[in-house]
Amino acid sequence: MNFLRSNATTEAPPTPTPHSDVPWLLTTGAKVVATIAGLFGVASGFMGVFFNILSPTCIFAAALLMIEGLLMALLEAPCFCTFLDFAYMPSSYLDAKPHWIKAVLYLLFAIIPLSFCIGFTTLLACSLILVSCGLYLVMALGRK
Repeated sequence: MNFLRSNATTEAPPTPTPHSDVPWLLTTGAKVVATIAGLFGVASGFMGVFFNILSPTCIFAAALLMIEGLLMALLEAPCFCTFLDFAYMPSSYLDAKPHWIKAVLYLLFAIIPLSFCIGFTTLLACSLILVSCGLYLVMALGRK
């Protein structure tokens, strides 16, 4: 018995991480939604470049959606970009920061293309990006 008691007192308590109060299901769900939103942004941007041939502002918004979708996929799921040598660096950098930084970044990712073109595919892709922004805002607020 003395042996068990001495081991329990000598162990150091685990150090809390900055995001330890966020449930793992919410963290994983936000990453999944943001990855899907990024991939859908790439797909809708690709379709928007070809189907909006008469509107240069919609073509610009579609090109922005493709770039933003690739950035979101790089930040949330760097395993999709393993062919890039630096794929894990931005993801690990932003994972160490507070969640509100990602929320603001994704809010900008959604607002900028919508300011140029309010088409169906642009609206759908930007709404998915706004959902991921909302999930990161909920995680930034933390527990009550």
